Amino acid sequence: MRDQLQIIQQVLVEPEVEQVANEAMTFCHQNKIHSAVDFKAIIDQHLKDLKPKDKNGLHLLNPLSGNKLDKQIQPQKSSIQDYEKLFKK
Repeated sequence: MRDQLQIIQQVLVEPEVEQVANEAMTFCHQNKIHSAVDFKAIIDQHLKDLKPKDKNGLHLLNPLSGNKLDKQIQPQKSSIQDYEKLFKK
């Protein structure tokens, strides 16, 4: 029991976690999740989901998050001239 409380205290020390922690606690309660380790993992995953793009500009998708995929996303297209320049070298 003490270990569980220590994990929760460590998670709640970070200021940006307050709103996410409330949502995670509701999620844990609704889904009968009683482990502080799982609570922390849910918060960590939610914080990762808040950052939708990585450094390369790629959209990171999590099919289990419940978010609908944006069907309007168009892939980047390469120019044939770029490839022709490479072959001429």
